[in-house]
Amino acid sequence: MNKIGHLRAALVAALPEFEANPDRLVIFVDKGRLVSRLTPALGYEWRYIVRIEFHNFTRSPDDIAVPLLLWLREHQLERLLDFAREDNALGFAADIIDETTWDIVFSFELTEAVQVTTKPGGGWDIVPLAEPALAGGEILLDDILSSAALTTV
Repeated sequence: MNKIGHLRAALVAALPEFEANPDRLVIFVDKGRLVSRLTPALGYEWRYIVRIEFHNFTRSPDDIAVPLLLWLREHQLERLLDFAREDNALGFAADIIDETTWDIVFSFELTEAVQVTTKPGGGWDIVPLAEPALAGGEILLDDILSSAALTTV
């Protein structure tokens, strides 16, 4: 499961206070499932809920939301394109400690596909697959994101 490490690195890069205090950024994997089918391919998919806890956060929650959404655009794009489930895309809860300090928890589902091939001499090549790209790349994504139907409040 490589995405957890990438996610932590992106959040620490955007929010350097967690580099100095790594215990204030805690990431858990909940409700994990390993999905595979009885097919000739040996591949499988990790599916899980990631729960990210930001402890004693003294900035605006928007400072978390922006790097988190940017990370999702690259590493789990379907979280932002599944309009039927958009209300469940990113859950959060907050404990307001005082007028300037929060404990904030975000949770959302991640998936990671893995390709497995048998080596001729025995053993396996295990390769985590990259996220599928949208047809048309950034142009299509820009068109989707600028759609009037997707404007937010």
